[in-house]
Amino acid sequence: TMKRLRDKEKGCPWDKEQTRESLAKYAVEEAYEVMEAVMKKDDENFKEELGDLLMQVVFQSEIAEEEGKFNFDDVAKRINQKLIFRHPHVFGSDKANNSNEVLTIWEKAKQKEHQNESIESILDSVPSSLPSMLRAYKMQKKAAKVGFDWENVDGVIEKLKEEIEEFEQAKSRDEKIEELGDILFTCVNLARKIDIDPEEALFRTNLKFDNRVRFIEKSLKNQGKDIKSATMSEKEELWQKSKNN
Repeated sequence: TMKRLRDKEKGCPWDKEQTRESLAKYAVEEAYEVMEAVMKKDDENFKEELGDLLMQVVFQSEIAEEEGKFNFDDVAKRINQKLIFRHPHVFGSDKANNSNEVLTIWEKAKQKEHQNESIESILDSVPSSLPSMLRAYKMQKKAAKVGFDWENVDGVIEKLKEEIEEFEQAKSRDEKIEELGDILFTCVNLARKIDIDPEEALFRTNLKFDNRVRFIEKSLKNQGKDIKSATMSEKEELWQKSKNN
């Protein structure tokens, strides 16, 4: 299907114009839509979004094949080889009795893969193009693996309090931006320390906010009112009701 869409004579004008650069952003968007379908436990939508994400892999692989670089089979072969190499406890003689032992084996396998690469920092493998929250999370995990971490969650909470105080004392806009960034970075550290994905936590809160605002809008509409003209007390009352909806 993708070959037909990219056909120089009979293909789709839009599909023929696309490059690996123009398509890159869509892979990110589709990945987030997959995440949303998972969170909403919508299997039909989940199936559709997985297909959309797979289509991006197929699309990029087709362009690479046209350039004489690689094809979809090469992509599948590479990930298959990686999975086998990183699971010697399944495909080899190593043993793993629990998830923690698996992670140790996984990291050792990754180190073997990259042993000939020039590494300047433990953070080299964390792409700068990642969304800021995800990048913060991955950088913190890398630092923690070499012992640069708090001993317990209490230390992170104290740090968060300290950062909030520094934000309150900030005067200029630049200072406030910096201190707010420190607060967010520490919140990510707090989530990591208690083994919670900060992206999932914020996703759930966003979904909760979305549902409650929609409840307020619907309730006001049933009363012949609009959310813009409703008083703050009316909206606050409905907000509290939305918690039980």
